Amino acid sequence: MAPETPGCPWPRNYGNQTTLGRNHAWRSEAGEQVGSGAAPEVEVELRLVPEEGEGRRLLVRLRWRREAGLERAAVTLGWAGDRPWAVGRDLSPAPLTAPVRTGRGTPLLAGAGALLLTGGPGLVAARLAPTPGGLEARLFLDDAAERPFATYLECIDRLPRAARAAVVFTDHADRTESAALRAVLFGHSDPRAEGSRGAGLLGRGLAITRSFFVWPGPGTLADPEAWRLASWIAGAGGEVALHSISDGRDDNAAIRAGLEAAAPPGEPSPAIYPLPGEPRLWVFESTFFYAPPAELAQALSDEALEKLERGGGLFVGHTYLGAGPATTPRGLAAARLPVVRRPDGALVPQSGAAALVIDPALDEALARLATRVGQGRLVSLGWAEAGDRLRALGDVTVRYLADGGAEVVNRGALGLSGLAVSLPAAGLELWIDGAPAGDRQELAGRTRIWFDLPAHGRRVVRATRQLLPVPLLPRAPSPAVPTR
Repeated sequence: MAPETPGCPWPRNYGNQTTLGRNHAWRSEAGEQVGSGAAPEVEVELRLVPEEGEGRRLLVRLRWRREAGLERAAVTLGWAGDRPWAVGRDLSPAPLTAPVRTGRGTPLLAGAGALLLTGGPGLVAARLAPTPGGLEARLFLDDAAERPFATYLECIDRLPRAARAAVVFTDHADRTESAALRAVLFGHSDPRAEGSRGAGLLGRGLAITRSFFVWPGPGTLADPEAWRLASWIAGAGGEVALHSISDGRDDNAAIRAGLEAAAPPGEPSPAIYPLPGEPRLWVFESTFFYAPPAELAQALSDEALEKLERGGGLFVGHTYLGAGPATTPRGLAAARLPVVRRPDGALVPQSGAAALVIDPALDEALARLATRVGQGRLVSLGWAEAGDRLRALGDVTVRYLADGGAEVVNRGALGLSGLAVSLPAAGLELWIDGAPAGDRQELAGRTRIWFDLPAHGRRVVRATRQLLPVPLLPRAPSPAVPTR
């Protein structure tokens, strides 16, 4: 009787490798050099096709004989030549003195002697290394390292605590008015509203990454009111970033002075804006959405959030939630402010200024987000927190143990809180390092558990049913047996 297994499609590699040497399995067909080989799971064919001049195009064909797990497929080329060089991640050619790796964002271009290597469709990455008297290039057709967010998509969730989707707000520093920002954070511009619950971003338990100018004047970190609001954001688990030192062009001396003023001595925080001037270095492109709060609220409707959850999406909203009527008194931008004056014309007692409240439609949208966060369906993250987590998942590996367990290892320097592991089976007893898994969720025939995985740490996951071991890795398929 075959052992029970949850059939979790974690990637697995049975270690097969096909090598085609200079004088092995090569033939000539219509002027093309063709090499072939095979492993139990796959047949491999390489073709060197003449191009115009003296160039050659390398075509690679993989034909799978049966279902198999793939972590990496690569072709290695090497040739003799002096002065090897390559284009690096900075998009500049440089002498190749040590191995370098290029990914999707870097063009493949390298050479040694009189030969030049360029990339083409079908390659996800390359590893280029100098050799005694030449260059070696390993061209990856597929590699788990180039898709860290998809490799363990079925069994290691990208988001903490089994959340289905994430929402991130990054807020711009331009036209910041402390009273308006307070109303967005806590529902009302009165300083007595600070720390209150029930309205606004912080009042509803949502995170925000908020940028500020360091100086000068109101709304910058030189303004005691703005500094206090920045402290509230950081204290509530949000993030405070420096937009730049001022809203003008700062020279090097002003930048050094501003960084020192805005951070503890010896620990200046770098600015995160603007984006690099070279578009090829941008991380992503965004959809331009410049609209009144009611339209933003509609974009965060229940229907839209359901769609976001179904797709396991990440919503990143770049907003101007700190602008108010004092800094934006007229024009099109004034009609798009996130705050309104109290309908009854009330004043803030201490200052005598008109009281501001968060736009009702915007606050209703925040309430929808907060409800889903409370239900565990959404997670509200800061920009750095979300980005660091997604990058750190590339350092998580799974190693299967002889007893049927799985060792989840964090090779990176960032701890992962609430790392969720998902199994396509229900009714299992799951164990973390020998203790029953505490946090778990069963939904639609899947079981999710989550736990903290410290930096450079490991956790061992095991499964049982009625205390009988259940292996987490299906056995490798047996080779097909030909029949007569």
